[in-house]
Amino acid sequence: MFPWCFTISAFASDIGNALKRVQGLTFGEEIGQGSICRVYQATCPVSHERFAVKTIPLPKPVCQRAEVLQRAAREAAAARVLSDLVPHPDEIVRHFACVYDEGEDAIKMVMELCRGPCLSKLRSQANSGRIPESRVRKMVAAISRALGHLHDIGLLYVDLKAENVVLDPTEQVRHVRHLYDGSTSPTCSM
Repeated sequence: MFPWCFTISAFASDIGNALKRVQGLTFGEEIGQGSICRVYQATCPVSHERFAVKTIPLPKPVCQRAEVLQRAAREAAAARVLSDLVPHPDEIVRHFACVYDEGEDAIKMVMELCRGPCLSKLRSQANSGRIPESRVRKMVAAISRALGHLHDIGLLYVDLKAENVVLDPTEQVRHVRHLYDGSTSPTCSM
């Protein structure tokens, strides 16, 4: 396990139990992908809770592996900071755990499942590619609140784009990807 792996008590009592729980999940359809990962819907066969699990396979070449580990460590550090927030900001998807699965040689991040469309998909589905202004105002306000929460705790969101912001079924805006400043620290240096 890497030193930046974590779990919250609502998911598992410790990192070993978090890994067992992740390995016991039933993985379903792929719901997203990034440059170094794939995201799957997963269900706990015991509690029937549904999660999104980001799987980051670690490449074999040392230089590529080091780069992927560095990116995963930054995201995990930021997710851990956010997971400790009480109350958790509604506009930011909650992370439950980050574990290293040695058998698959992959990092797995367990997150709250958000099934709504991303903003780019929402725009393409809208009539003539335009979302009504009143709806856009609400979305921009929610995005601003989320960015404000992050800034208040010293985190800088550096990958804000329509694909990383989704609407949940109740039309609430949610940030689903956490990639913060380019340093090894998840905090902003001012």
